[in-house]
Amino acid sequence: MPQSRRIKVLLGIVLAAVLVAAFPLTAFADINDLPSPIASSATNPDDVNDPGSWWRRGWGNSLTPEFTLSVPSADPTVLGMIYTVDRNPGTEIDETMVDAYDIAWDPEGTWLTHTLDIRGIYGSNPALLAATETGARLPFEGRWQFHWSFFNAAQVATRTITGDFGIDVTPPLPVTKLVARPYVSYAGPTDGVWFDSRRAYIVWEDKEYDQLSGTAAYEVWVNDKRLEFDADSPRYVYHLDHAYTAATLEDLPPGKNKIAVKTVDRATNTAPPTVTYFYSDPDVPVVKITKPAAGGYVGKNGLFTATATDGAGIQSVRFYIDGVLVFTDTVAPYEFAKDMSVYANGTHEIKVIAKDMFGREVADVRDFILDKTPAQLLYVSDSPDPFYPVLIDGYKDISTVNFWSDERVYAYVYYYNSNGSLFTGRSGARASGWSQFYWNGRNLENEVGLGTYGYRVVLVDRAGNQTVGGLQTTTIRDYELVRVSDNAVTVVPR
Repeated sequence: MPQSRRIKVLLGIVLAAVLVAAFPLTAFADINDLPSPIASSATNPDDVNDPGSWWRRGWGNSLTPEFTLSVPSADPTVLGMIYTVDRNPGTEIDETMVDAYDIAWDPEGTWLTHTLDIRGIYGSNPALLAATETGARLPFEGRWQFHWSFFNAAQVATRTITGDFGIDVTPPLPVTKLVARPYVSYAGPTDGVWFDSRRAYIVWEDKEYDQLSGTAAYEVWVNDKRLEFDADSPRYVYHLDHAYTAATLEDLPPGKNKIAVKTVDRATNTAPPTVTYFYSDPDVPVVKITKPAAGGYVGKNGLFTATATDGAGIQSVRFYIDGVLVFTDTVAPYEFAKDMSVYANGTHEIKVIAKDMFGREVADVRDFILDKTPAQLLYVSDSPDPFYPVLIDGYKDISTVNFWSDERVYAYVYYYNSNGSLFTGRSGARASGWSQFYWNGRNLENEVGLGTYGYRVVLVDRAGNQTVGGLQTTTIRDYELVRVSDNAVTVVPR
């Protein structure tokens, strides 16, 4: 059974050499003079790192507490002990007691461990053994008295030794009025308010949360992880004989921090958590315009993009053109498209301002060149038409699309089936003037399909303006070579 779930009544016989010198080992009556090692207020070892430590004051939350007895070495004739458990601190052990129990131990052993059945003991006389303390919700809760005397083959010792312990299986009440502040003297609102600090001072109401065993300590959890405070009290914020209902939390991560406090009573029962939040934003946001490039071109349908980061999050990103707010975004990716028709061609300014959760603002600014005039597309043609892309006897055709533009562009030519679906395409950067695209008649699967295909040339200039050419046609045919003389052949389409 884990130590946090049991009560150990440690009966160690100390200073054996002194006792042997003071009392003859053969005199059974001397056992009556052995002092009880049980402390006046606790039955647990005095170790603050031990869950069953001094602050529990003998309280536990198990109905089957365990006690351990050391075999008395002062008198080797001792065979065991008689004990009883009740609510009366003045009970004296008598060998005629009907509710007493006797335990014999191994004379070769050193310790005897025994488990009490509190539920069974209570059930033997519920009228007499029911709890009377304030705060006891179940009849077997409260303080109990453990009485024992040693015996040998001839008699029971005349002295009764008594120790007390407590049973509390009911959780304490949750803490109330839990608040997380940026510093001790802060008295403003905290609900949903962001602070530029990674330190939180938490405080809750100072009152008794357990009327039976009493409030012993508090557990503090941050983002579902229990805090370890220091070497002397790694788990708890203690609240014993003084009011200590506060804690300082250092190095909180940026963002919304979940803070929970749980009441712990002296029997180690834990209350449900009380939760609050601390909103920490200690860092400055970072913002960068990603489109357009500095000094870059923007067309009639402008696209503006930016990145913004902050440890706690970004509240908003605002876009300004020539100092005028044109768009606000609150969710990444931060971008917007803008019809630039009302702006004149030439140089303009784009500014982006990012605002973090605390309210800090950082800006990025650059100039761009507006060019709303699309490139000219002229003289589109293809040859040969029809063409024969299938190799026969060393002969096949390549289709060439010719066109002219008045500026450097990125050009596309798209080929469509007779049903209008895309068959294939070609693309690439082209200088101003005459340009060509070549097509072998095949699609991406290297298939050739006979018939008539539509094609269209599209130009995109450096500002992103598009020029879309009209739909034209070209025809793919198969053929055979027919010899018409000793030195001549003719191409016959089929």
